[in-house]
Amino acid sequence: MSRTEGLAAGSAVGRSGSAARVEPAARTPEEVLLGSDPLMNAARSALRRGAAGILPVLILGETGTGKELAARWLHALSPRRAERFSVIHCAALPESLLESELFGHEKGAFTGAVTARAGRFEHADGGTVFLDEIGELPPQVQVKLLRVIEYGEVFRIGSNAPLFVDVRTIAATHRDLGALLAQGRFREDLFHRLNGTSVLLPPLREHPGDIETLAAYFLLLYARARAEAPRALTAEAVELLRRHPWPGNVRELRNVLWRAAEAAEAELLTADDLRRALTLPGSGPSRAPVVDDEGCRLRDALEAERWNVTRAARRLGISRSWLHRLMRRHRLDA
Repeated sequence: MSRTEGLAAGSAVGRSGSAARVEPAARTPEEVLLGSDPLMNAARSALRRGAAGILPVLILGETGTGKELAARWLHALSPRRAERFSVIHCAALPESLLESELFGHEKGAFTGAVTARAGRFEHADGGTVFLDEIGELPPQVQVKLLRVIEYGEVFRIGSNAPLFVDVRTIAATHRDLGALLAQGRFREDLFHRLNGTSVLLPPLREHPGDIETLAAYFLLLYARARAEAPRALTAEAVELLRRHPWPGNVRELRNVLWRAAEAAEAELLTADDLRRALTLPGSGPSRAPVVDDEGCRLRDALEAERWNVTRAARRLGISRSWLHRLMRRHRLDA
């Protein structure tokens, strides 16, 4: 039986003296984009083509589809695999800090710049920079990024002297870049440079046949971390997973399964176990499963920022006070 077949079947893992370490970055296509649906096959093929090439790669997909994991796998397959892989979450930093983080700054360039500092592109020279949520990039930063991709030129803040780097760029977004182009919020020349190879990660609702395989894999990861045999799902539980719309996609599926496994006492996870894991905090057992897209987007942003409300508000593009109001509406407690 192959590794993929074993995961799909939910094969047992024996207990050991200490918990196994779950790697934060996936290393095989099965661990990144598990599933046999034609949409997933196409995504894996596009990633392999991108890894073998030299052009920038643009990964498109809804929140929770695994864009960063896909980028890490692409880097691991590329000729630059032995070099640095640097990640920038473009929505998590204000414009002033984002520019410094990407391109660095000279001493005295702004208040607080007490020493010179290299940016991520300098640090990743020879390797790969992954720009997550590229659609949130401010216009001024878009201009400087274009220079890096086009000519390999980096200008630190406070300096007119270019530094030259050799960096592969992978960008990702859940936004409709076509709409941003039409609104004048994203540069067309930057879009064409970033879109050397495009990869589309489909939402989970478009390949529901892969849900059972994914569920078995996530339960296996949970079991490894606990050094125990993996849980299994009843037929009714599998059917519930297939019916749920999964607005938070693969990330939501993983989190629901781990919450259910954490709370359940029996070896078999039932539909009731999953319903409780799908229920909003504090809403009581009679509350319907979470199917609200806004609530799931809020939870995904908060979990991505480790429940830091300020950073989650920046990621969502809303004020901190408004995020608090939405959290109260959806009974989300940081």
